[in-house]
Amino acid sequence: MINELSQIMLAAQRAALEELLPSDPERAVKTRRRITRSLSARVQELVASLAPPVIAEIGAHEASFSKAMKSRCPQARVLAVEANPKVHSEFTAGLEAAGVEYLNGCVASANGTRTFTVPVRADGSHRLTMGSLLSDRQAVGEHTYEVQSARLDDLIGDVENALWIDVEGGVAEVLEGGQLTLARSRLVYVEVEKRQRWNGQWTDRQVIDHLRQFNLHPVARDIQQSWQYNLLFLSEEIFRDTRSLSAGSLA
Repeated sequence: MINELSQIMLAAQRAALEELLPSDPERAVKTRRRITRSLSARVQELVASLAPPVIAEIGAHEASFSKAMKSRCPQARVLAVEANPKVHSEFTAGLEAAGVEYLNGCVASANGTRTFTVPVRADGSHRLTMGSLLSDRQAVGEHTYEVQSARLDDLIGDVENALWIDVEGGVAEVLEGGQLTLARSRLVYVEVEKRQRWNGQWTDRQVIDHLRQFNLHPVARDIQQSWQYNLLFLSEEIFRDTRSLSAGSLA
């Protein structure tokens, strides 16, 4: 019943969001960004109200979510993981000063070393926000780094948590190493795709099916692109307790 209800909610949200998009492409992009910012803000409010002992941001880049949550939940262990060494070096000092555990590496299905791929534009510049453990089918070139990998269960383990995941197609790698962690997740906010842009990636349907095994149900979404969006999952316990949603509208 919960799964059926969540699917109805998501379909209704998508239809409503699409109606908000202007026909002008430039204005549509701005509207998409505004919708994403709104949902992200609601996610932060919800995590703050749940106040789990561990909050993790996987694929953190500048880790703005982690920094905000450390400020709002000072007693929590706030962990951010960024694989690109150039990005990590740029933001390390500020995040450490804020009390965030900012790690250079990737979250994968096994501990060890993995190849992290950064797409390269035609002019030779790196697309720093598009790095992934998978190869981008649309990239004209790529630059690679060898980075340390760790399983989600080894980073967090069997403790109540909230997760923010933005790994450019590499969601399967993160989730497959997190059996214990996902069983204790109260909230998961994850970027998903309707089609494969990265070789071997899971689509949104596969992510939803996998998280359902841990009684995590999708309840809200944005509309970043026609093929890509962020999806909010809540544990069945939270999903049933509507009082926990008092932080504000999630749509």
